[in-house]
Amino acid sequence: MHTQCDIFRFGSVMHVAVRSLHIYPIKSCAGIDLASSRVDGAGLAWDRRWLVVDARGQFLTQRTYPHMARIRTALTDVALVVAAPGLPELSIGLNEGRDTAMIEVGVWGARIAAHALNPDIAAWFTQAIGVACQLMRAAEPFLRQPDDPAFHTWLGLNGSSDDQADHRFAFADGFPLLIANQASLDELNQRLSARHQPPVGMDRFRPNIVVEGLEAFDEDHISELSFGAVRLGVVKACTRCSVPDVNPATGEPGPEPGATLAGFRRFDAGILFGQNAIVVSGAGGTLHVGDSGEFEYAF
Repeated sequence: MHTQCDIFRFGSVMHVAVRSLHIYPIKSCAGIDLASSRVDGAGLAWDRRWLVVDARGQFLTQRTYPHMARIRTALTDVALVVAAPGLPELSIGLNEGRDTAMIEVGVWGARIAAHALNPDIAAWFTQAIGVACQLMRAAEPFLRQPDDPAFHTWLGLNGSSDDQADHRFAFADGFPLLIANQASLDELNQRLSARHQPPVGMDRFRPNIVVEGLEAFDEDHISELSFGAVRLGVVKACTRCSVPDVNPATGEPGPEPGATLAGFRRFDAGILFGQNAIVVSGAGGTLHVGDSGEFEYAF
């Protein structure tokens, strides 16, 4: 595994490495750290393929129910396994629900086709979260496309005639992937220390891919990352809400790191940390922790 990778600001090749990989099978529940992951047009395999919704079919997240962070997830070859304090472990078949009728659920302004899982699973999540809810599985093939103006701007600036067909995804907020930079977290933690606050882990920001080899917040100025055949378009900085202020271990919200981050990363768009991304090419390939790659600046 690469522990550090120098940046070359001269010449045509600038290097970066994959530090860690993460998926969040159920939106807003705990994630899984991976040594490698298959990549498809919707991002890392099995990322945000399930969603908890309320009685109106609207998504639930840690913004309102921070203790969702304590719902742990694991994947086997055949099942999604979930656990929560005070409840028995629950195994959900990876194909569970595919034969049920499709209904639409809401994630922000998007309406997304999904399958409801059985009532016993709904009852488990209702107990775990403390509100009437049910678990949904994204219907396949995925039909949702990035609809942010930044996506179309990125395509235009990068000379692409892409018709978006390869960027359909499931229940992530707005893009298939979230990329974060370890050096940026290091700077944030230095600033937290200066304010006599404890450091935070990268899990606060729920990225899919963490890279190393960049300077702090250099990701703001990158247009593409490539790891072998897998080419990623770095489309838009991620606006942060209150979720990073939730302690992933306890499910308890607090003021940090949001208060410190707001002191130096507040822009017109909001408080920014990490970058939303798409899979430009290489779907079907695999990313590994330690993979060496290249990046291109946007200027």
